[in-house]
Order: sequence, then C-alpha cells, then structure tokens
Amino acid sequence: MSAPPGPRPTGQGAMRPRPGGSGAPLPPGVGLVFEDSGLLVLDKPAGLPVRRVGKGTSLTDIASAYLRLARPDGRALVVHEIDKEASGVVAFAKHPRAAGLLKDSLNAIRGDRSYLALVEGAPQTPEGSIQSHLHRSARGVIESVPASENPQVSMSHRKPAVTHYRTQHTGEGLALLRVRAETDFTGQVRAHLSERGLPIVGDKAYRSTRREIPRVCLHLEELSFRHPGTEKTIRLRAPAPAEFWSMLGAKPPATARPADTRGDVTTTRVTDAEGRPAGRAGWEHVAPWYASFVSTGKSDHHAMTVLPGAARLLDLQPGSRLLDVGCGEGVFERWLAQNKPGAQITGVDASEGLIERANASAPPGSTFLTGDARTLDQLALEPASFDACVSVLALMNIDPLDDVLRGVASLVRPGGSFVGVILHPAFRSPGISHWGWTTSSEDAQRTQFRRIDAYLSERPSEIVMNPGAVAGGEDPVTTTTHHRPIGRYAEALGAAGFTLESLEEWASARTSEPGPRADEENRARAEFPMFLAFRARRIAETRPEPAPTG
Repeated sequence: MSAPPGPRPTGQGAMRPRPGGSGAPLPPGVGLVFEDSGLLVLDKPAGLPVRRVGKGTSLTDIASAYLRLARPDGRALVVHEIDKEASGVVAFAKHPRAAGLLKDSLNAIRGDRSYLALVEGAPQTPEGSIQSHLHRSARGVIESVPASENPQVSMSHRKPAVTHYRTQHTGEGLALLRVRAETDFTGQVRAHLSERGLPIVGDKAYRSTRREIPRVCLHLEELSFRHPGTEKTIRLRAPAPAEFWSMLGAKPPATARPADTRGDVTTTRVTDAEGRPAGRAGWEHVAPWYASFVSTGKSDHHAMTVLPGAARLLDLQPGSRLLDVGCGEGVFERWLAQNKPGAQITGVDASEGLIERANASAPPGSTFLTGDARTLDQLALEPASFDACVSVLALMNIDPLDDVLRGVASLVRPGGSFVGVILHPAFRSPGISHWGWTTSSEDAQRTQFRRIDAYLSERPSEIVMNPGAVAGGEDPVTTTTHHRPIGRYAEALGAAGFTLESLEEWASARTSEPGPRADEENRARAEFPMFLAFRARRIAETRPEPAPTG
C-alpha cells in the first residue's frame, strides 16, 4: 500500500474541510481527532455505542455518513472499540487493507490504550496490575474471575485479561487513575477496577453509588499504534473532561475538555456569518427537541416554577401589550391564555422552526415574529409601544447582553416593566457549579453541598440539553450558555435605562424519590436556588420645568 499523506491531527471537536472543500461537519458531540487517506479517528461521547444496537444511531453510522460526503461508497470499518458507556478515541479504517493492518498492530500489543478512570475509594498501592479471566455473568455484565475460582465457568468461556493502573490524584473520597489496558476486552477496565473495590463513578452496572455526573467516568484519552501506511508509531489524544479532576478537588490541566456536569459531549461553537456567537439563533438545530421538551410536560420546572413566577412579576392587566424576547415555541403565551388571559402579546425568537410551531398553536391575541434578540430595533415594531417585556430562560443564551437590553428599552414605554428569568448565576451556572457530598467518617449524616469553582469571570459554556437521552444512545442536543455574575446584569440594565425594582431567587420544586438520601437532597435543593428572577422599570423620561414668567 502506498504511503498516505502525512498525519493531519485536528483539535478537539474541530470542523475540518473535507477533500474537495465539501466542508462536512460531524454532529454535535463527536470530535474529529485525526484523518488521512486510510484512517478516520473520532472522539466518541459517553452513551453512544460504537456499533449499532437496535434502531439507535452508532458512531460507525456517523463515521460512514461523514465519509460518504467525500465518496458515495465511503464506509467506516471498525478496528477497535470502547464501551458504549465510555468516551474517547475510536479509530476507523477507510478500506479493508488498512483495517487488517491496524487490527494486527493493536492485537499484537504494539498499540497502547491509555484510559483515565475516576473511581470511588483509592487503591491500596499507588500503582499495580490486575490479572484475571473475564466472563459474562448471569446478570449480563462482564465480571472478573481469578483463574483459581469459579470452576463451573469453563475455561473456553474465559478471556485472560491484564490491566495496569497508576494513581494520578486522590480527594473527596475519589481517585483518578491512569489505566493501561494490555488486553482490551469489552468491560475489562470496569470489571477489573470494580473487583478491587474501585467502581468507576457513575457506573451503576458495577455498583457505583456516586451520581454527580450523568455518565460513566471512563475515558480513552490516548491511542497509539503503528500507522498502516507509514509504519511509524503515532499517538492520538482526546482530552478528558475537566470534571474528572475538579470532582476530587484537583486543578484540571489546561488541555482538559471544559467542565460540564450536564453530559460529557464535545460541541462546536455556533456563530453567525460575522463570527459572533449566535445566541438564541443557535437554537435552530435544537428546535424540534426544545418544542417537545417544554410542551409535553417534560419540563416540570417551567410548569411548576418559572411560568407562574414570571406571570406574577409581570402582573399584566387586560389589554396590556407584552413583548416576549426569546419566546421559543410560545409556551408562556399559551400558559397566560389559560391562566391570565387578556394581554396582547408579541413573541420574538431567532429560530424559524420554533416560531413556526408557535404560530401553529398561537392563542388569541398573540403574534409571533422571527427576529434576532440583539437587533430588536430593526423589527417592524413601534418604539415605546409595549407596556412590559419578558425573557424567560433566554438571556443567558444570548450574547452580547447589552445589545438585547438596548433593544428592549427602545420598545418598552417609559414606566413599563421588564421581567427576566435566568439560571441562578451563583449556584446553577453550567460547568462551574456542582453538587457534592461530604465524605468524612465523622459525619453522622452525609451532607449534600454545592461547590462553586468560579463566579466573577464571564464565560461561555457548551451544554447538552438531554444528557439522560444521550446516555441511552440518542443523539445529543447542544447549545451555548453564557455565565455572567449578577452584578453584570444589574449594570447592563442600568446602562440601558432601567432601574432594578425586584430580585427573587427560586428553588426547584422537585422532590426526590424515597430513599436514604432523599431528605438531604430535598433540603439541599431548597437551600440552593435554581433560578434568579428580576423586575426592572423603564426610567420615565423627564422634561425640564418651564422657566417662570412675569
């Protein structure tokens, strides 16, 4: 086989133009690590299987679709796998010869696989090796069996497996291990660590009790092998999530994937044609999911807390004119029509898909327009014509903030109100605030706490809106949120001509299922607010007093 072009590794989650300039992107959640004429190497998110299971999508399906955009007969050939529950580097060959050579390299242990595993507890020794046989147990999971035990399991059904580990960090009752799989069977690392009393965090199948992150905290960070074309050893890496370090109190390395407790998925930043963050416009790709989420009862936060709270702060009177910025598919308008009818409402959202759904079920007195929240003054709306404006869980998804508030100020009459609801910036900002549990043996009752890693620094964060579904094999739905401290919102409101009149903090109304932790989870949920709501008043224009006469 002729030598392929030189390696072209790419950044985590990067979009790289395909040969011929077709510019084929991978879906949100899947990172492009490396590609040349013979190989395609991807960074797989947790919860996505390498091979198709039932009717769900697999990483192989995604890789093949990516290759077919360059060649109609393109097909991704699996050369090694990682567990569905794990994330990290997965290599595909583009043709059978490359597949055979690469499999030979990996099977001959000329290829190395380096995992990071966040485990409960800590090893008795800082480093060590685990050797045993693996077999599938009656409960359907891979288990580690010492060769001298369990004679009823025939040797023909056992696979000899070897795993080496080295402790990187410990803290908070956890340990971060660097794991090298000398053999690399399905479930091997998980079974071996569990056998040593070190279940991987989030791995329910192997009796993990920690649930802070909605995934199994196992990541194949590095894969090295002899390139089938050049015969040179190459090393390909996909950075592990920052939570693997921050959960145990260690500082993540600069190369770590940005922390995000909603799911371990790499995403690309959505921008407009000028390269600015697309804000709510970037929600066009999530419109079908979002419409289903908020309109089918899946969002109990909306129904129980957010919508009635926003309506109370607005205190609309019959005939009032209301502007809804970031209205989505009109859920608030329908709620108002059922509970506080009589207002004349205009909803604005940048997503054409959401506005189409809003108009399809618009209640009487409601009008929906497609428009960018950052350029409200360019819409065909009469200046100072609204009595009030509302923005429900949208401001933190739009940047720049100042452009939005200036537009709102131009459309709200002097003395009119502006009500906003956002995720609480101090306690519920994605990626920099996390749930945790005390681990001291002196605690009679373990305490759930909220840890804040940063607050004053503004930062964007890519988030997964459906982590539970991703863990079950569905495609991730992602968008960008912008963390800003509370003072930044107050400053921007003042600069736009508003005075802050009311500030409220709302806790989640959910309750935990009965269990040993339920009381403490309910206490903590009530102590740490989930939402921050405010009402601001448009400053009335003043005119100078006429000069006295006579």
